[in-house]
Amino acid sequence: MVAVTLCTWGGGAQSAFAQSAEAAGIEPTTPDLHPIERQLLIAGALLSLLPGAVGIDLGTGDAPRGIVEWPLQVPLATMPTHSRSAALTNHRIVVSPALRIGPTHRSVARPDDAQTAWVTFIARAGYRFVWHPGGRDFGVLIGLGTTLETWPLVRPSVSPEIGFHVGACCSEATEILTIVLRGDAWFWGDSSLRASALIGWAFY
Repeated sequence: MVAVTLCTWGGGAQSAFAQSAEAAGIEPTTPDLHPIERQLLIAGALLSLLPGAVGIDLGTGDAPRGIVEWPLQVPLATMPTHSRSAALTNHRIVVSPALRIGPTHRSVARPDDAQTAWVTFIARAGYRFVWHPGGRDFGVLIGLGTTLETWPLVRPSVSPEIGFHVGACCSEATEILTIVLRGDAWFWGDSSLRASALIGWAFY
């Protein structure tokens, strides 16, 4: 679960800054990165490709299946510098593309034509509230979202979650262990109720 901070300084502002600097006789320069800084940026990009959470998925009428998830966590504020930004950091939007690994069956009229997929794509989006007092190594999280299945049917669910936030938080970016229990309810199709448990990490 990777936390991301969005920046709003756009290309127009950068262009205006460059024109002003040129008019003042100052040639804009781009700071060179130290080789170690370049290596850290490359390592960070590669780490972002690794799964942020793994777990198990249980449902009515199906065998247990594994889940490999790449969650993207966007807080409503950056690192807290005062009470308001600290409060906003607790509120987060989470988008989680994932692979479900294991047999998923599609019911058909003729049993001998039944089809099974061993890897299916799902995606979850939702709101998450994290309560983790500063200076403590333990917090809790609750959330509500929807999981979109793509096979055998394209269908969204109602998906509540609850979990734990373990690690030093949240005055600076640091690794946090996350443990999440999640439920999903679909209102059409087979296997309409599912539960999943995931363990992963976040920056805050």
